[in-house]
Formats: sequence, structure tokens, C-alpha cells
Amino acid sequence: MISMRTVREASQINVKDRGSVAAIGNFDGVHLGHQMVIKEASRIANGLKVPLSVLTFEPHPRMLFQTDGTPFRLTTNKSKSAALASVGIDLLVELPFDNAFSQLSAEEFVNNILSKALGLKHVICGYDFVFGHRRRGTPEMLEHLCGDVGIGVSRMPAFSEKDGAVYSSTRIRQCLTEGDPRGATELLGRPWEFSSVVEPGDKRGRTIGFPTCN
Repeated sequence: MISMRTVREASQINVKDRGSVAAIGNFDGVHLGHQMVIKEASRIANGLKVPLSVLTFEPHPRMLFQTDGTPFRLTTNKSKSAALASVGIDLLVELPFDNAFSQLSAEEFVNNILSKALGLKHVICGYDFVFGHRRRGTPEMLEHLCGDVGIGVSRMPAFSEKDGAVYSSTRIRQCLTEGDPRGATELLGRPWEFSSVVEPGDKRGRTIGFPTCN
């Protein structure tokens, strides 16, 4: 099995990285809805006999624009990468999202990033994907702009549970803030987890038979 490769700068794209089919989005949580988008990208990549990639951004755009405290992310950069690797993609393109990147127009994003830098064959996005300066780009615009440069586009609908509720990162955050980890697990397709650095403490817990981490 070929392990996932990661590229963190558009300038690092080489000849073998070009011509892939890319699922594009933030993929915070890599929940079941995200996995369905990637599954469709995999189907198309297999049909075209080209690599399967995911194009995402780091940090999450919310980190740049939300100034009223640290935004609640479902996955760290490391855990998101691990979740994406587990679904079998060949290439993770994780572009840095900074002030300069946020100023790219929708047209520049398609022409300079998707076409010239990445040389994509086909892109798959969710129904609510937005891109470009001031989030002007829509899935409909993506189809039009990509068509002009010879990139195919597939727009995926909202995926829903049996009760009609849409899979979304927002809904998973709501489950977790309301103390419903089982609900979050059903949407993620796996238990939610987080990682942090363990700080040494006074080691009092082990003296009463309950060792803890700080």
C-alpha cells in the first residue's frame, strides 16, 4: 500500500503530483459527509487512472478571520492528516492560509492554484464550498472558471442521516458542546478525540490509586 504524501506549498508540486483528481475543502473533522465527497473523488480518479488528492488549507480560515477567541476546531492539523490518510488518498495538498492567500480572487485561485500550480484534472467540492476573496466563489462559479481551463468539476449534494439532518462540522461541534459524544461519533464515523501535551504535576493522584494527566 502506498502511503499518503503531503505537500505544504504550491511550489513543492512536482510532475508526478500534477494531473490528480482533488477533493477540495477544509475537511475539519473528516466526518462521514466529507468521506462521501472523497469516495466520489476516488471513483473518478480510478476511472481516469490518476492519483487521488485532497486539497485543504492550514490553518483553518476561521483562525484568520474569527477574532473573538480561539475557534473550536474538531481536528488539529496532525489528526486531520491522520484521518485523511486512513481513507486512502495518495496526496494531501495542505496550502498555508494567510492574509496573502485570502486576498486571491476566485479567478486567481482557479487559474493560479488549481490550474497552473497543481495542474488538476478534476475537482470535487461540497454543495456549500466557497473560495476566493470575500468568499465570492461558489460551486457554480467553480464549474464555470474550471471549465475555462479544462478542469472537470463535480458538485456534491448535502448528505443526510436517516432523520434528515445534514452531516456537518457545525453539527458535530454542537453535539460536543452539548455533551453528546455519541451523537458526534455517529456523524464522524469514529469516536472524537483530541491530543495535547501532558504537563508534569505534583503526582498526588498516584498516591491514592488514581493517576491523572494534567
